[in-house]
Amino acid sequence: MNLQQTSTTCMLKGIELDATRSVDLALVPFSAMADDGVIIVEGSKGRRFLQQEDIVHTYRGSVAGEPGSKVFVSVTDSKLNGFISREDGIYWMATNRPQPDAELELLVTHSRDIPAWDVEGVEFCGVVANN
Repeated sequence: MNLQQTSTTCMLKGIELDATRSVDLALVPFSAMADDGVIIVEGSKGRRFLQQEDIVHTYRGSVAGEPGSKVFVSVTDSKLNGFISREDGIYWMATNRPQPDAELELLVTHSRDIPAWDVEGVEFCGVVANN
């Protein structure tokens, strides 16, 4: 994904849900900050002023061809995180670099395979698993 692209829509193709199924994600950029919002980072090297796009790019959308599905993705220069909500449940996405010199890989895991997910009464981001 090109972080400098100014298009209003983008498509992430071939996201593998498992060994036999993949999906395409139709995404639109959005921001949770006001257009003139500024992030102030203070540290030992002083104060820095950043716009949201300097830190993270956020996208929402759906699985192509799956009405009712929901997708959220956040992207930085070095990481992608997000989730895909479909009829068969919620899938978590995250990039990982197993070794410092290894290529970045995308891991996609169904929520039923995450033991901590199944805590009664706990919801995440307003999304409730239907499995």
